[in-house]
Amino acid sequence: MAPIQSKPTSPTTSGRHEQIIKATFRAFPPSIPFEPALSRPSGSLTSAKDEKDPKCRAFNVPLDRNNKQDGDSFKAYIWCFEDGTPEDWCRINEEVEDLVKAMGVDQDTDAQHNIWRSLLLGKAKDRFTALYNKVAVENRAMVTTEQQAASKLLQLTLNGVARKIFKDWEYAIRNQKRYMVHGLAMGHKDPEAFIDRVQKMNRFIKYFPSPDPSTKPSGLDERDMMDLIIMAAPAEWHISMLSQGKRTDRFTSIEEVTEYLVQLHRADKLRKTLGLEKKSRPAPNSDGPPNKRHKKERTFPKSSKEKAVCPHCKKYGTHKPEEFTQNPANRNKGSTFKKTAPMKESSHAITPSTKNEPEDDDLDVDDFIRQLHVNTGIESDLE
Repeated sequence: MAPIQSKPTSPTTSGRHEQIIKATFRAFPPSIPFEPALSRPSGSLTSAKDEKDPKCRAFNVPLDRNNKQDGDSFKAYIWCFEDGTPEDWCRINEEVEDLVKAMGVDQDTDAQHNIWRSLLLGKAKDRFTALYNKVAVENRAMVTTEQQAASKLLQLTLNGVARKIFKDWEYAIRNQKRYMVHGLAMGHKDPEAFIDRVQKMNRFIKYFPSPDPSTKPSGLDERDMMDLIIMAAPAEWHISMLSQGKRTDRFTSIEEVTEYLVQLHRADKLRKTLGLEKKSRPAPNSDGPPNKRHKKERTFPKSSKEKAVCPHCKKYGTHKPEEFTQNPANRNKGSTFKKTAPMKESSHAITPSTKNEPEDDDLDVDDFIRQLHVNTGIESDLE
């Protein structure tokens, strides 16, 4: 039995599918879109910020985290979080995580707790304090063997704060992954910038609120990320891959995919610079403007001098009566022809032939009418 294969998607169906995808993401937008919308400045462990700003905190970071007693250190500046977008929340989580590792306090839960208390302001700080006190009281009420570690309590608290920041947090992870897989298109942007942004979006997924607070969510794995990046490339680049015999399932790392797409991007820019890009032509009967080669079919004469087509014999121009009546194939068309083309108004009007018409006064009427019917192709009723 032959395998069942689906029919190829037509351009109309493909365009309709893209419209459905765009409408879906407009109705259910992801928590972190491709174009960042930040309301909070981003901090870095190596950039100096204004210490006088009340929303900026400075932390002393040792140069050698394994030898903190030598006194050599530098200052890291991080902006506080009061209220913002989900991406703002994920960004400060990543900054705190990097700060904790740089300071060597990744195993010190109390130090991490103090860092968070200093970085949160306003409603975010009130919510953090209330949730931490609640989970701490519930934890102390448990049996000693069932009590959770302080690191778990901090994780539960941060997960509770995130639920207030993310809209529809129960479906935030699923919507974000679906958006990344189906809603991104590279176009002719710089592949490196596109891939950096997609990787950052994927890293931020682990800071999303989780339905199970005891575990952190995870983003797409490396294989899924490679497929996402390749499928987001322009169609012209896929044609170049096929012409070069390149198989997209043979890439082994994101770095390899990035290097290859950068080469295609540079070749595309060079082709445009040299004017070698191929211009698409509209179909003969497409909605686009017709060009010199593909003109729409005209249904009217180009000028008044152009001869029209006879609707009966399908010939151009006018005819003499004999050209129509003397052809045996047109014998049965006389009545229709006579109705649609009156003798006085049409150039195709047929005048009875007077070739055999008697010239004397002794006229046989029956013979004259019978001869007239033979010439016009009308069957006689006199017989």
